[in-house]
Amino acid sequence: SALVCGVVPAWHASRPNLAATLNDAGRASAGRRWRRRWTGAFVVAQVAAALVLLTGAMLMMKNLTSLMRTDIGVETSRLSQMAIILSQNDDSPDRRRLFLGQLEERLAANAKTNAAIASNAPMGGAHARRLLIDGRPAAEPQTLPLVSLIDVGQRYFDVVGASTIAGRAFTTDEVRRPDDSVVVNERFAQIHFQDGAVIGKRIRLIEPDARTDRSTETRWMTIVGVVSNVRQQWLQSGEFDPVVYRSYIVDPQQTMQVLARSESGPAVVAGLVGDQVRALDPDLPLLPMSTVDETLALWLWPQRLFGSMFTIFASIAMLLATGGLYSVTAYSVSRRTREIGVRVALGADARSVWWAVTGTTLRQLAIGLVLGTAGAAGVATVLPAFLVGSGGGANLIAYAGVVVVLVTVGVGASAVPARRAMRLDPVTALQTE
Repeated sequence: SALVCGVVPAWHASRPNLAATLNDAGRASAGRRWRRRWTGAFVVAQVAAALVLLTGAMLMMKNLTSLMRTDIGVETSRLSQMAIILSQNDDSPDRRRLFLGQLEERLAANAKTNAAIASNAPMGGAHARRLLIDGRPAAEPQTLPLVSLIDVGQRYFDVVGASTIAGRAFTTDEVRRPDDSVVVNERFAQIHFQDGAVIGKRIRLIEPDARTDRSTETRWMTIVGVVSNVRQQWLQSGEFDPVVYRSYIVDPQQTMQVLARSESGPAVVAGLVGDQVRALDPDLPLLPMSTVDETLALWLWPQRLFGSMFTIFASIAMLLATGGLYSVTAYSVSRRTREIGVRVALGADARSVWWAVTGTTLRQLAIGLVLGTAGAAGVATVLPAFLVGSGGGANLIAYAGVVVVLVTVGVGASAVPARRAMRLDPVTALQTE
């Protein structure tokens, strides 16, 4: 920037137009025309850049605010999670079932811990499966709707705070042995059973990449209960994801989560849970325990980073645009002193002088806003994955707010030079040069 801004004036000064320099009229018009064009172009570019960056900053900050306010479905501040990697030496499902069953009994017997077992914590993702409903027309697997699958223990719903809306939760027998019973969340029932008759219906779950081969589908499973919504998938939409819960005994995963709700901090809960795990298998690695809120804050870190970057760059662009508008307007007034004096001497009032000074600034501002609008639309198109829960109307409001800010700044930057021009003494102005 320093090189370009220094070389261009130096190059122009090294090739002076002697005739125009010696001629007052030429100096007032042709000799200054290139400066007006260059400075005007820079101001237009600054305004356009400020509009793009400010729009991006507002959309990112709106997105971050929406993420922070998104309803997860349960209270997460006292909910902790710890990952356990099972059976590194013996990777048999039977060994996992035995270990998880013993661990669940120990956690239930310990009055100091209110813990449960699950394949994924709230907001911790889920296994995607395609849904087949008994009694409905058959379709190709790739066209079936997707649902989230979570493997849980008997105390899971009590620990996370999900309430039973219809039917019941799992019984001890259903959790302890492979059973055909499943529980679904309220969102699942609203989407796939709009008539409300969901209890007793049978479903099958199919691997999402299955096409014509249905060897990966589960047995028919009966829905025995409906629980309140708990968000599992990352915040990609404002709606809850449909979730199917089944017993972890059916297909115990190699990595499972221990969820605990306690007034004590994660360190205290980690010690209590760790003691139970080490009593069963001293060689199992224990990962650090953290609250779900801490995990959510870690996931939101990229949005915070990009939002802060946009805000910083947009603020710099705003300062540059404001300084550019003020400098160009002030310079224009200083070069038009004699012209303004003539206007005043011929009877021009303060309003006409004001518009003569600010008109150029407003035109540059308008051109910059028009060019910046295309860039702002591009930003809103490039960042759709981050704009969770932000509809077109909300984005339009954000854009309108940025335009109002830029117009206010532009008019304010030209106000001081314009006021100075309104107060010029005609005699002094006519004696200039």
